[in-house]
Amino acid sequence: MVAGALRNVTYRTAGMVIRTAVSPVQKLLNTPGRTHNFCNLQAQNILHNDGLPGYARIVEEFQQQLEQGVNWADEGLKNTAHFYLSDSEKGLPGCWDASVECERHWQKAVQKWKAGNYERAFYYLGAAVHLVQDLCVPHHAWGFLFDGHQEYEDWAEAHCDSYQVCNRGIYELGWSRSEWVRANAQLSRRYMPLVRHGVPESDYHRATAVLLPRAQRTTAGFIACFLSSMGIVGN
Repeated sequence: MVAGALRNVTYRTAGMVIRTAVSPVQKLLNTPGRTHNFCNLQAQNILHNDGLPGYARIVEEFQQQLEQGVNWADEGLKNTAHFYLSDSEKGLPGCWDASVECERHWQKAVQKWKAGNYERAFYYLGAAVHLVQDLCVPHHAWGFLFDGHQEYEDWAEAHCDSYQVCNRGIYELGWSRSEWVRANAQLSRRYMPLVRHGVPESDYHRATAVLLPRAQRTTAGFIACFLSSMGIVGN
């Protein structure tokens, strides 16, 4: 019991250190960017082109709330919970992992939808899908705050239009939120060597050609999964 208690104290202490270390660079790491909103807009196109115009119309109607939720997910220290190490199924020490955070936002979206507050539902759905998108960045799947993290995200944001896709959404990663987060983490972590600090731009391209289409397609699928679970028919 003593050993277990000490491990828990150590883990909580590590979490305090992580949060303290992140705080001074909060505006530099994982700030809301164009890439998240780009994925949301592309999801609307993907849903329409995949024969789900009903879902696409709903996304169009609530696009503003979706984007607000995506941006809110990065405010304060919430982004310390935007990591998921698929080998250990944990996040940063002492912090929620991305699958837990995603589930929390999803449940709020469900509650708001069932209460008829559809705008607020899409706000929280935006926060949830933010986690699915983040795990398409290898640094989030390894728990790396640095080692080229911000440089790569800035580059992807500047070049995202070159990697847009308009169909073939990914719809069957699972019904639990953890399955979506885990699947993207398992894929993106393979590309870490291509996005580390100091790699050539050609490596960025090789990684982004896989990961950014994945983010767009899983965004479409995740939103479709939510609407389907609310009893909405997409076609």
